[in-house]
Amino acid sequence: MKILVAPNSFKHSLSSIMVCKAIAKGLKKHIGNKEITIFPLSDGGDGFLDTVYYHINTTKKTTSIKLNEKKLNLHYLISDDYKTAFIESSETVGFKYIHSDISILERSSLLLGLLIKRLLDKGFYSFVIGLGGSATNDFGMGLISALGAKFLDKNDNILSPVPKNIPFVEYIDMANFDKRINLSDFTVLADVSNPLIGKNGAANIYASQKGATKDEIAFLENAAKKYMKLFYDTFGMVIENKRMLGAAGGLGFAFEYFFNAKLKSGSKYVIELTNLENIIKNFDLIITGEGHFDAQSNFGKITGEVIKLSQKFNKPFIVLTGGSSEITSNRYNIIDISSSAFDKEFSIKNTALLLEKYGRTIGLLLSIK
Repeated sequence: MKILVAPNSFKHSLSSIMVCKAIAKGLKKHIGNKEITIFPLSDGGDGFLDTVYYHINTTKKTTSIKLNEKKLNLHYLISDDYKTAFIESSETVGFKYIHSDISILERSSLLLGLLIKRLLDKGFYSFVIGLGGSATNDFGMGLISALGAKFLDKNDNILSPVPKNIPFVEYIDMANFDKRINLSDFTVLADVSNPLIGKNGAANIYASQKGATKDEIAFLENAAKKYMKLFYDTFGMVIENKRMLGAAGGLGFAFEYFFNAKLKSGSKYVIELTNLENIIKNFDLIITGEGHFDAQSNFGKITGEVIKLSQKFNKPFIVLTGGSSEITSNRYNIIDISSSAFDKEFSIKNTALLLEKYGRTIGLLLSIK
């Protein structure tokens, strides 16, 4: 039996490569190495760079940027032809560098913009950016500010590019916005399909996961509406509340309208990049998974896409997860690895051991003749 181990990362715990290795280690206790192929995946969120680096020829790079008197080392990839830079937004706007104690109304995507500016300075004009794993909901204010945009109040004072200041913004000054943006190509990968505003918008669906209170969520929703009106007043453009604009707290919106970016499903991009559809055809069992599997997993997330491809080719599959609201019906062959753990914190700290344990159990069952 040929087994494909093709999971996403387990957020706050393991990268997709580490997940693959833990599951494979367990499987190998009872079946031969030649039966197992690891195939780490991503949908543009955490671990996107690891996935790209594993599957295609790229070079790892690091650059240092100073922000708030701190020197931060940011990682990215470059293509073999030295033309394209791959960026993972969670590296810059995730909780890696943004402390959870800071109110979501004061968090900014500035560092992402500074990284893009640095790479433009290095001569890159083609970018592929994974948007998942953000801790921000600033609609890209910080992003465009790093590249020259200014937010002005009624007295033409420059405001800090954070959501709490949106009620005071009267004008967006784009006179000094980096002209190199118009000469560049941006492919932006969303791991969600949510619009900017509304009941399925960025604030109402994801802000609570980033620590926002009910009052802050209401503020962000109203701020998004004002921001869209401000965009019309400043540029005369009507913003369509399209899908993906709410990705990464509104970064999808910023890239669409300020960078003329091509917004794509991160899952579909990775599936094409790795030739996953043809790969799955050649295996007898697919093992996938992610940190938390729920209804959202079937709307653009890579785990849901792996399930769909497995079903398309009539391949049996197993989903390993740290928790799932879908476990009651279990129509997706889900195994909750945390069910045998003491609590959530223990499960997160010991994810590798739990994955290995269930990999070993699966391997044992498969080895029984």
